[in-house]
Amino acid sequence: MSPVLLGLLGGLTALLAVSVLRRRMSRVAREVLPVLRDDGPLTIPELMDRLGLDRIEARGTIVIAIDSLVRSGRVHEGTVPPNTPTPLRIDVRKYSAL
Repeated sequence: MSPVLLGLLGGLTALLAVSVLRRRMSRVAREVLPVLRDDGPLTIPELMDRLGLDRIEARGTIVIAIDSLVRSGRVHEGTVPPNTPTPLRIDVRKYSAL
């Protein structure tokens, strides 16, 4: 197989994967925003409970969806108390809808 064809095939595969991921993230973001509006400021574990999710993959999906909502200015990211260890920051930080 020629290198050009292999490069084209790899590029198309990456494009398909990114488009599927974006569609999935937008769906999760649409589910997260109403929960934040209705229930007030919540942490990631509280959001997972409200949405009925319990797997580690779901946690990553929610983190990515919240990040996109924070970057778009639709969700406010709360501050973390001082001296909170880095691994625990995700469990402590609260997010609220604007």
